Amino acid sequence: MRESDPPDHGKRGRRELKAADDDLWTLLREQRFRNADFVRRHVIGPFAVDFASVSAKLVIELDANAPVSAEQAALDAERVAFVQRAGWRVLHINSDEVLAGDGAVYAAIEAALG
Repeated sequence: MRESDPPDHGKRGRRELKAADDDLWTLLREQRFRNADFVRRHVIGPFAVDFASVSAKLVIELDANAPVSAEQAALDAERVAFVQRAGWRVLHINSDEVLAGDGAVYAAIEAALG
């Protein structure tokens, strides 16, 4: 008799990140954060960021609630450093905060635009 396969936690994490991404995009589209319009998947130099307000020079990066490899962490740090050198501010938001829907994400975006 074969043991059952272990659950695919990676698949669940990707689904949750996709849901958080969709929820955050809905929030950014429906709210007017100090008249800062946001776009999705904005390119800055060689990098694409999750969300950006060009007028406010604010990038929002949605972070998964999962450990990342050292290689991925180094690539993320390189991307953030490049974006900041280009004059952008970067706000990291955890996917769990978005999915909680308790207003903390809205407040963080307002504060970053402040």
